Amino acid sequence: TLAVTGKSGSGKSTVLKLIAGQRDPDIGTSTIDGIDIMKIDRDALRQNMAFVSQQPYLFNTSIRDNLLMAKPDATMEELEEVCRKACILDDILETEHGFDTLLNEKGVRFSGGQRQRLAIARSLLKKANILVLDEATSAVDNVTQHKIMQTIKNLSRECTIIIVAHRLSTIVGSDRIFLLSDGHIQCMG
Repeated sequence: TLAVTGKSGSGKSTVLKLIAGQRDPDIGTSTIDGIDIMKIDRDALRQNMAFVSQQPYLFNTSIRDNLLMAKPDATMEELEEVCRKACILDDILETEHGFDTLLNEKGVRFSGGQRQRLAIARSLLKKANILVLDEATSAVDNVTQHKIMQTIKNLSRECTIIIVAHRLSTIVGSDRIFLLSDGHIQCMG
């Protein structure tokens, strides 16, 4: 688990875009396992990476269909398991139609924290080799964040996790923490 922190504008999101292949480096190289990201097929990179942003995109379809975009053949048990781990299952079951509840574009029927938890569940379902969380728990309360971070900690045995966060409680327990300032690593440990 790698954590990246720093003030707003310090370069955290740019680092994530470089890692995800969404932005080409101006100088130098970005590598994964020693391989230059620019030499990795973009589709292969995306297939092996799950990305949860601060304001995740949800599609204008049901909760179930939003989740199944990560793994179309997922069973109901798998959907419930990832939703439980992301602390969103109870919220889904409280809706009138459960997993068949329709979401408007961008999930406007859900709060910011609920949208983030649904996006986390979708990323857990994908079971990617690299899980990238860009302020992915910024809209949830501290108790829920703690539960989600326990799930993330347990996942660290199965995949590489990269977390960008302002809250110290989100990154504490990471294997490595990088502090960015003005696009440069100020310290790490």
